Amino acid sequence: MVKNLDELIILDQLKQMEARTARIKSMWHYGHAGYVDFSKKAKRVRKQGIEPFKMSPKNDMEGFDLPQPDMTIFKNKSNKNVYVGGDKKGRKALGDKVKEVMRDSFSQRELGKMNIYFDAHPPTLKNAVGSCTSYDYGTSPKKSMRSVIRIHEGFADESTIVHEMIHARRAAMGDWVEDRDKEETETEFETVMRIKDPTFKTSGYYQYLPGCMADKSKRTLAQIADKKISGKNKPLKGKYLQKNIQEWYNKSNIKNAKIGLSKRGATLASEAVDRYFLIKTKKQEIRTHIRFRKPTTVSKIIKDFKKKFAAKLIIYEYRDGKKVMIYSNLKRK
Repeated sequence: MVKNLDELIILDQLKQMEARTARIKSMWHYGHAGYVDFSKKAKRVRKQGIEPFKMSPKNDMEGFDLPQPDMTIFKNKSNKNVYVGGDKKGRKALGDKVKEVMRDSFSQRELGKMNIYFDAHPPTLKNAVGSCTSYDYGTSPKKSMRSVIRIHEGFADESTIVHEMIHARRAAMGDWVEDRDKEETETEFETVMRIKDPTFKTSGYYQYLPGCMADKSKRTLAQIADKKISGKNKPLKGKYLQKNIQEWYNKSNIKNAKIGLSKRGATLASEAVDRYFLIKTKKQEIRTHIRFRKPTTVSKIIKDFKKKFAAKLIIYEYRDGKKVMIYSNLKRK
């Protein structure tokens, strides 16, 4: 069956995204020194009067050409490299916003704890808004958490990026909790504390407060009230925020959100839109959070995860704080 042009473009974008992610994961595994730009090194060798490399510069390592043209690299204020991938337009829009968010909403120490790759393509499934997938790399005491954040080009705004970065921060600093509702409401509250103006928040769980589903003005007032709990009218970050956030959260509106109520009062619920998974393969465990634009079937999620992570795996979903196995074709030890 011949695919139309739009389908072919999407398939090509997904292949490019997979190539970028593969490069980042391999670099995390082998270290930055594991990658060599052979074209540059060959030029240096020639200057020294030594026979140049015979390897093609088009295949620097594992089929990658360095520097990779669809990835941008910059340093954050903790002097760590930050990688942003995507097509030229999406990469620039996301990269510019990430720089702004890192400058205004996270401290040098927090950024030093996180290792994040950002990608400006549709995350995981086509109807997703954003996702944060975290991996453990290395062994103790050098073990570290690495995260891949994917943001759909149309959602590269402050609150979405801050929200997904908080998931990465919580994973890296040991604050992540298995109770999905608690993880999400705490992340939501921390997002309000870190962004410049809570009235610009594009989505989230404040709609699940009583009376806020149909009344956006009530939702906005609840966000502003939670922002004022700190007594500071500016984005908060770092040790001061971490020291006080639990006390402030216990006084917040968002803590009382009735997650799961639709406009008709039936159970929708947010679990169909904001979902948390644990994927186990033969080599590693992967924790991922995905924010969808609309409910997605389990069969589609399983198909996507098998393509994305491994053919043989076990998939768990966190539901009301419980870890529920939704698929397995991998023998457990």
